[in-house]
Amino acid sequence: MLALCAIALGLGCLMTANISAIQDDDTTRKLWDTGFMKKRPASTTPKKPTTNTPPKYRRVTPPLSASASELAGDAMIGVTIWRLRPAKPTDEARILVYKKDAKQPSEWTPERVEADTPLAKGQRVRLSIEVPRTGFLYVIDREQYADGSLSEPYLVYPILGSRNGDNAVTAGRVIEIPPQDDDRSYSYFELEPLARGNQPEQVGEVLTVLVTPQKLSDLKIGQEPLALSKEQVASWEKKWGAQVERIEMVGGAGKAYTSAEKAAGSNPSQRLTADDPPPQTIFHIAAKPGDPLLVNVPLRIGK
Repeated sequence: MLALCAIALGLGCLMTANISAIQDDDTTRKLWDTGFMKKRPASTTPKKPTTNTPPKYRRVTPPLSASASELAGDAMIGVTIWRLRPAKPTDEARILVYKKDAKQPSEWTPERVEADTPLAKGQRVRLSIEVPRTGFLYVIDREQYADGSLSEPYLVYPILGSRNGDNAVTAGRVIEIPPQDDDRSYSYFELEPLARGNQPEQVGEVLTVLVTPQKLSDLKIGQEPLALSKEQVASWEKKWGAQVERIEMVGGAGKAYTSAEKAAGSNPSQRLTADDPPPQTIFHIAAKPGDPLLVNVPLRIGK
């Protein structure tokens, strides 16, 4: 009898686990599909027949504690971290990387990585950011050290050297950081920790991505990244910070940049459609309708 009860109990637990997995899969699909992709414009070209299965996402952090009815349906930020590698002849899309000491630029291909992937020292990295709502995008960069402390913050987007400071976002519009048309030597993030005397070892960068309904009028942007005070950034995090859950596209890591992604990243008037690749990482934020969105994206330097 005890054995039978144990078996029955085990089957009950297994059924409960399966139901939970199905519900979780339904939730993540709603997040990326209904909540994100269906807000993109429809494709204007006939869809080619394909045997590819639609992408799937998996949740990698605890789910939001607030109910869906309390939250804004578009309270999401899509981020794709691109790790640059030398281009191959078979690559569909590439970017030019300029170095001051080289006579000609070299060709590199961005490939996707998940948001928590440790990156090698000296790794060249770029980001694509997409938001399924109308607003204004701000990106702040800080170095992170082994003791948990952060460096002084710098506003790296918007700057006048990229799209003349235009930081408006809308569904399907892709913002690349740094921009493709930046021909300076820092047209990418290079994860190269610098020795700074007695300062703790640098273990990564933290990029704070902020989307606001209106422009932040007190910021005077220029051609170079703008130094901010730690107090100002802390006040934004306190005011607009909220619980965040992260979902990752299954099998997306290692996939290379496509022509559609490159075109949308270089042309402000061109948007990704519902048929184009989704972001690698989607951050779902416990924000109410009209609230700003804020999320910290770490770039970890591996040992």
